[in-house]
Amino acid sequence: MINDNLDMHMDEGNNKPMTLKDWLIFNLIMLIPIVNFVMIIVWAFKKNVNKSKKTYCQAALIFGLIVGILYVVVFMPMVVRIINDMGVPI
Repeated sequence: MINDNLDMHMDEGNNKPMTLKDWLIFNLIMLIPIVNFVMIIVWAFKKNVNKSKKTYCQAALIFGLIVGILYVVVFMPMVVRIINDMGVPI
């Protein structure tokens, strides 16, 4: 019973829209290398995070995976071919 009330209260806070200040702080954190990647993972999977921020971070991770896979599938063979055409053994 008490936990249900606590969960409901926490959910209400997580459903509030992020303020301009929240987005500015979020974007400043995203400018810091390595920290940005760690924080995206933390915010994407932590329970007590604003839902907008959590969804954004989950989408960023999915998009990053898609781009990474496309990079390996499309661009790496092109790089290998260019290197081979130059006569450099791999």
